[in-house]
Amino acid sequence: MERIRRLALKGTELARAQVGTLRIKLLKIGAVMLRNTRRIRFLLSSAYPHQDLFGEVTRGDNTFDFRGFTHCRARTRRGYWVIKRKTARKKVRKTVQALWTWSRNNWHQDLKKQYRILCSKLRGHYQYFGVRCNMRAMEVVLHHARRGLRFWLNRRSSKKTLTWEKYEKLMVSESSIS
Repeated sequence: MERIRRLALKGTELARAQVGTLRIKLLKIGAVMLRNTRRIRFLLSSAYPHQDLFGEVTRGDNTFDFRGFTHCRARTRRGYWVIKRKTARKKVRKTVQALWTWSRNNWHQDLKKQYRILCSKLRGHYQYFGVRCNMRAMEVVLHHARRGLRFWLNRRSSKKTLTWEKYEKLMVSESSIS
């Protein structure tokens, strides 16, 4: 609750409220808080009192980062308000940089081993960040991982460059070997 007060209620009159006060206000409006180790969800009815206070928490530009995700309020296709999560920008940037550095440091290794390790790294990233509404950020990481691996594989030889078509064939053949 303290972290939500600090991050999500910043700039509202509840930013300095006691945690007990926040709990009482949420209980009064009938809010349900679901909590586990990776996320906190608030379920609010569509016509709750104090909408001006708690509504500011999740409006357009009032997003907040928590455990590597950026949380923001958005509508579903059916028109319901939900809190959507996507990978925080700094986590995407950090992951892309780490994959680029790893590709640079391991470009000399056997291709099968490189491919297996890269798949393992991406699988771990997907298992943590693979939540609803986060597909675009995961595609960005995959694109940069493939681009980095292709760049450093190209550096292995002074011959002609490795085209994307050849790279795709090479990756398909590597995936069928394992």
